[in-house]
Amino acid sequence: MSAKSIQPLNDEDFARQLQDKFNNDRAQIAQDSKVARDLDLNSKFNCPVCMKSCPIESVFYSSGCKHLCCRKCARTWTKTEIYQSRFPVRCPECMPLKESKGEFHPKDIEGLLNPEELM
Repeated sequence: MSAKSIQPLNDEDFARQLQDKFNNDRAQIAQDSKVARDLDLNSKFNCPVCMKSCPIESVFYSSGCKHLCCRKCARTWTKTEIYQSRFPVRCPECMPLKESKGEFHPKDIEGLLNPEELM
């Protein structure tokens, strides 16, 4: 097996890549926050995964099952599922139920993780 060769990015390409990721993250956070506001959540919500009270700006909305959790828990959960080769990645609340609607949509995952974390 040969190692994948990684082409170094020049500063401009690297800066553009970082800016694109930042813009995508910002758009995803704004969309998830809007969903939380539409659901009439207060300025804080209780994450069902870590059981902490989190600011509404940190909400992650699973488009498949409509569950909410904090972005930190969603990121950790998703990275663990990918690392352990469990596909499709299921919502932590839906996983015990084995419901197909509990699968994270690829766009949900892209909004949570950096491209390097998806490799």
